[in-house]
Amino acid sequence: MKQNFIIEAKNNLPSLLKAQQLPVILDFWAPWCGPCQQLNPVLETLAKAYAGKIQIIKINIDDNQVGVNEYSIKSIPNLIFINAQKERTIALVGYQTLEALKQKVKETFGLNE
Repeated sequence: MKQNFIIEAKNNLPSLLKAQQLPVILDFWAPWCGPCQQLNPVLETLAKAYAGKIQIIKINIDDNQVGVNEYSIKSIPNLIFINAQKERTIALVGYQTLEALKQKVKETFGLNE
C-alpha cells in the first residue's frame, strides 16, 4: 500500500487543513514553473524523512484560486508552514534545498527526522 506523503489539494484546501492534526507545509506551485519542478523531488524526500510528523499539501495555483487568494500568493514556488494549532508561521519563496527545509522544519515545528 502506497503511503500519501504528499497530498494534492483540489478545491478542498480548507477541509484538508481542518482535518490535519500534524504541522503542514503548503506548496503553492504550477506545472509550467521550472523552480517548482526542481523543488518536487526535494519535497518528496522531505515528506518521507518526516513521515508521520508533518504533512505536505500541494496546491496547483492554476486550479485553486481560493487558496491563492486566501494566502496572498504572488510568487511561486511558495511554501507556507502552518503549525498544529493551524497558525501560519513562515513563508519561503523560491527554490529551497533539502538542508534548508530541514532546518526550517526544526526551527518552526521543533522536529528532527
